Amino acid sequence: MTKKHRRKLIKQGQDSYTVTLPREWIRKHGLEEESVHIETVGNSLKINPRPTTQKTSCQLEVQGFNERSLRNALYQHYRKGYDRITLSTDNDEQHRIIKDLCERTMLGFDTTSETDHEITVEAIAEPSNDQFSTILRRLFLLIKQEANRIQDSLKQHDIDMVEAQSVKDKVDTYTNYCRRTLRARFAQDDHAKIMLYKIVSRLSLIHHAYYYLYSEAQNHEVISDRTHRLLGEATKLYDDFYTCLYEKDLELAHDIGVRKDTLIYDELHDALSENHAGNGPLLYHVGEIIRLVHMQSTNVFSLPYAASELQSLFTN
Repeated sequence: MTKKHRRKLIKQGQDSYTVTLPREWIRKHGLEEESVHIETVGNSLKINPRPTTQKTSCQLEVQGFNERSLRNALYQHYRKGYDRITLSTDNDEQHRIIKDLCERTMLGFDTTSETDHEITVEAIAEPSNDQFSTILRRLFLLIKQEANRIQDSLKQHDIDMVEAQSVKDKVDTYTNYCRRTLRARFAQDDHAKIMLYKIVSRLSLIHHAYYYLYSEAQNHEVISDRTHRLLGEATKLYDDFYTCLYEKDLELAHDIGVRKDTLIYDELHDALSENHAGNGPLLYHVGEIIRLVHMQSTNVFSLPYAASELQSLFTN
């Protein structure tokens, strides 16, 4: 439960101020004769009873979980900010999956201990917070590059799912790291970080739509010109979203919404009803990309600055 307190600032000397802390919080953490740790996060101060570098741990019971459930359990606790995750297991195959996921998609984590029925993964060498902006931009450009590669590959009827899986692992790695960093550094009332978390989450979904479209294309001998064109328009929307987010271009964000309506309600619905070349499943994924990009663009209206300026959220 969140409790709010109002405290008066008391001036101390020429250069500092004192603020009192709630007595129940002090007693709860046994701090009567201890120091606290203060961290600047954007416009907020975070006061912690212990150094923020202290590792946090959790224990998960995952006996009987398949690959998807293991991935969900690992990713959610990694994103929540835990530094050490111990999983109670019931077979060697689970250990193989956990180690593989950790190595491929959990930046800075590695397996540190393993017994017959338990495995622990933990943070070993994570990037510093000041690398967040660089990694976020790299994520955007990676998806843009992969979208263009997929378009060219489909036109040439040369599908390479090995490369697609390699890129998917990188995207999952970056989106996991960004969400972990945002969760760990949230100021509770920081609207901008909440919007950024949503944006990163949808970037993952946008890339997954490209990935599953590409995988589905293996089942189609013919991809119509109309499907190729609509996929190209979807990718142009994504490119424009990247521009409007990093430049806070509200006119461009507005234009994305207008073009989305035309693409979805006029062209895509018509193509689906006519089922060009049996491309319905491919068009479904194209529509998902368009819808998600438009949802992304609406967040630009509520961000107080361009994404190119967001590093101020993370520097102390």
